[in-house]
Formats: sequence, structure tokens, C-alpha cells
Amino acid sequence: FPVTIEFEGGINHKILYLGENGGSLHPDVIAAIRQLMTEGVIRRAIVQKDDDGNLGIKMVTTEGKVTAISTTTMLNIDDELSTRVMLLNTDNSVEQTLKIHKMQYLAACNFKAEKSVKERELYKYALTFLQPYNVIIPFAPDLTFPYFKPRARRDNQKMIDLIKASANLHQMQRGKIVNSVNNETYLKATLQDYKIVYELLSLIPSCTGEVSKQIFDLHAELLRKHRSENINLMVIRRMKDCDVQKAFAYLEALEKAGLVEKAYGDGHGATYKINDNQRQFKIENVLTPNELKYKVIDNYGMDKAKEILGVYDLTISYDPEETSLESMINDGVSSDNPNNKGANKDSNKDTKQIRPERQAFLDDTIVPDMDIDL
Repeated sequence: FPVTIEFEGGINHKILYLGENGGSLHPDVIAAIRQLMTEGVIRRAIVQKDDDGNLGIKMVTTEGKVTAISTTTMLNIDDELSTRVMLLNTDNSVEQTLKIHKMQYLAACNFKAEKSVKERELYKYALTFLQPYNVIIPFAPDLTFPYFKPRARRDNQKMIDLIKASANLHQMQRGKIVNSVNNETYLKATLQDYKIVYELLSLIPSCTGEVSKQIFDLHAELLRKHRSENINLMVIRRMKDCDVQKAFAYLEALEKAGLVEKAYGDGHGATYKINDNQRQFKIENVLTPNELKYKVIDNYGMDKAKEILGVYDLTISYDPEETSLESMINDGVSSDNPNNKGANKDSNKDTKQIRPERQAFLDDTIVPDMDIDL
């Protein structure tokens, strides 16, 4: 690469902050970051003189499994980079603006947010107690994920990695399993980890049909203000307070998502009709935490489901209308559950048959006694 990434002490396990990425980053920098994130190493050939003054080719290797953070006001980023990262959208609501104003006023009168500072220090101190663990996900064979596009191969791994990250962050509350072959200790992810991750899946494009919440929110605002009107570039510019290029990008994203359609005209002078289809932002083709519970209970029976999902005391509630897995079985399964037929009759029986491949998975990953460190 013409652009190299070198730091004193190396870059392995470092966080690279790239600053504002408004299209100004050199393409070779983006390519280098992509390769580091995927392979953890960059290899490049350079021409160099040897001790005798002869020119020769030398391979230079830069190792570094890195995390890259960047910000941008652009709607879309490099396609190949987007499959390796998660996109966080800022909160552009009026409520958030008022909160920011409040903190700015407090800062202007020398207000010291001592509580916030102490909380941050407490969190930083708590993180020093975490140990690196490999994580197993006993309910992994029952997970689902969109598979219609090739990028889903990487996006699915993001979901798995998030579940493992949640288990590591909550390692003091997670069970540990010792592998009898290599004597290595593993953390066991639970349903609570999946619930946490499910709330973050809007950050993974494959789960939202590659349409961001930002675009759905814009469509909802257009329906409120211009339901019976056609819109054009100037409407978007006034609404989003942005330049022509970004307003056009918004219109393209809305059209691609089927939320608006072109009425007449072309290019920047086109006029669009707002589709009143009330399409909602939602996670697609991924089981909700409740659906995962039903599926695991149906596949393994009640007792095994408790072990697989990490629910032992039956007091953890994942839904306001439910108090436990046991009450769900005793009171009957709700009619909106796709697996509800006969579930309340058979799923809590110890004699329920488990398919051989699932039993093999259980034998390798589930043990009755968990060593839980508090």
C-alpha cells in the first residue's frame, strides 16, 4: 500500500480512531484498515538496497488485529468496509437536542458532574477485573439469521460475536464449563445475552433489510407533514437542513427502500410521491428472545431448555407479561407463537425425544454442575 500504518510499539489490539470520514480518507487507507480488521496483518513489497547497494524486493509485514472507529455525516460508507463494521446512528430528535442544551448550560456555569465522573471511573475500574475467556453458545443451533445476500455471512458472525461479548462483560454472572480435553475454561452464554444483543441488531444491516432506522424515521416525518403532497429535493433539504448532495442521497435511499416513488422528472429536479404503506422499522428473519425460548423448549424439553438457556431460578423475566419459563408452560403458550401447537402439553416432559445431532451438541457443551464465581 502507498499508505502505511506504523506506530511505536505496534498496532496489535489497538483502537484506531480515523476522525471524520467524509470521503477524504485515501482509498489505500480504507483498504489497509479492511485488511487489518479481516486478516490482522498487512503484507507489502518494497524496493530496498542491500548492503552491497543492489536493489531488491523486500516483504514488509505489519501485524495488528485492530478496532477502527470513524465518524461521518454521509448516509453510506464504503461497501466493503460496511460489511466489517457496525453503524451507530446519532439521535437527531428534538428531545436529544434539549438534553444537549441542558448540559451545555450546566457546563457554562462551571457545573461539575461529579456523579457522572465517579460512575465512569467505577466502570473503568470494574473492567480491570474481567478476564479473557472463550465463550460457547449452547443455543446456537437454534438461532436464525437472514441469508438472502452474501454480506449476511459476515453479519451473522457479528451477531455471534456480540453474544460472546455480552457473556464476557457479564462473566461474573455466567456459568463456566471446563473442557475435559484441553482443560480450558469456557463461559456459557445465556438467553439474557441474546436478549441484550437482539436490542442491538438494528446496527447490522442484514437484519433490517439494509434500510436504516434513520430512513424509516424520515419517511414517518414526511407522512406527517406532506402525506397528500409530492416532494422534491428542496423539501428534504429544508427538513434535514443539509446540502443538495446529501438531500439527494436521502431521496435515493427512500426510493430504494420503496418508501417513495418517482412521480415525474429526473435527477435533482425529480418529484416524488410518498408511499403510504406504513412500513415499520423492524428486525427481519431473526428470532425474538421469546421465540427462541419457545423453540428451545420445543426441541429439548423444559429441563434441558433451562440448562441451555441458562435459566435456573425461574425468576428472570424477559417479557412484561411473563414471569418465567415455567409459568409460560403451565399457563399455556400465547396464540401468536408459531410453535405453540401442543407445546404446553409435551414440552415439559422429561421423556421428550431429542434428535441425535442435537444430543451430540448437548453432550459436548452442557454439564449439570456449573462453577459460577461471584
